[in-house]
Amino acid sequence: MDGAVTMVQRESPSAPVDSSVVSGPEGDSIAADSAVKIAPPSEKTSVGESVVSKISKEIGTGEAAKDSFVYLTIRWSFLVGTLTSLAIFARSFCDTSADLVDMVKTVWSVFMPIITLALGYAFGKGR
Repeated sequence: MDGAVTMVQRESPSAPVDSSVVSGPEGDSIAADSAVKIAPPSEKTSVGESVVSKISKEIGTGEAAKDSFVYLTIRWSFLVGTLTSLAIFARSFCDTSADLVDMVKTVWSVFMPIITLALGYAFGKGR
């Protein structure tokens, strides 16, 4: 065959006499009445709604989202500051002429105001 799908009428004990069979290019056959039915999606969501739902699953909604966002800000600031400080420490083994204390001060002078601002918001918002 040249890759075309053909319809064949077949009589067999497993299939009723009037059922049609679809034969593919490799010779495999599937009964037409055993076709797979695909159900429509249960919910229709737009792109914007799915992004919002992913974010709300991650940080929550309402007051919990505000607290989660502050916690994430503090956590990532400490993480990035620590990793950068460790990278500077590792670099000190290769370059001994660099002033490590000034480099680490510079790194933490960026992250400490962010952490202080987040903590001030978390504890100063007056519940």
